[in-house]
Amino acid sequence: LLVLFTTNMQAQTIKQVGCGEYIAVYLKSDSTVCVVNQSSPWSMPISTYAVDSIIQVTGGQYHAAGIDAQGKAYIFNINAGVSVVSVDSFGNPFRDNRQIKCLYQSNVTIRDNDSSIWYWGVDDAMNYRGGSTIAAPIKFTPIPGSRKAKKIECVSTVGFSAATAVIVLCTDGTMWRYTRGNRVPTQLSVPETILDFTCTAHYGTIAASGTKLYSVEGGTDSRYVGTI
Repeated sequence: LLVLFTTNMQAQTIKQVGCGEYIAVYLKSDSTVCVVNQSSPWSMPISTYAVDSIIQVTGGQYHAAGIDAQGKAYIFNINAGVSVVSVDSFGNPFRDNRQIKCLYQSNVTIRDNDSSIWYWGVDDAMNYRGGSTIAAPIKFTPIPGSRKAKKIECVSTVGFSAATAVIVLCTDGTMWRYTRGNRVPTQLSVPETILDFTCTAHYGTIAASGTKLYSVEGGTDSRYVGTI
């Protein structure tokens, strides 16, 4: 008697990684979201979540967040499972998000339909509701000139000073920031059309034009760093 067994198991790969204050998160090719902390090896996540069609993940202080192919936003709480953000503060379905970032225990997204920026979360790191939890996402004041948000990053300081901010790169290469306690954006002083940027852990921003790099200290005035 000859019995043949065949398998069609495809090895899983890591599609994206993100990190927060105390946790890191990675997304596998089967849409499994895995969360690790400083004491757990990458091969042994402390929490795993199976959610169909997750395409992007990011890390916060004690939680991770993600969006799926329909732009729905998910919160992965280490001790409380996964939840979907159903509606925004206007009572409309909270969908069509194309980028998500965490700030402490809060979250920020760009929505695809109009490039609007939305914010919600625990303890309100941006102090828009006096430090209380914002359950349904609230909308930031639009960036002037009908500009479209291309990318967002979040920066914070110890104790959440006024330098805590959401930094935005627009499709026209300008940069803007929303600061703690102020939902109206101000433009950053960068002398070039910016293509991309990133932020350090404590309110430093590095912006890149075609060949030049600029350091935007504290999210305000820029300083030329060098040319590649």
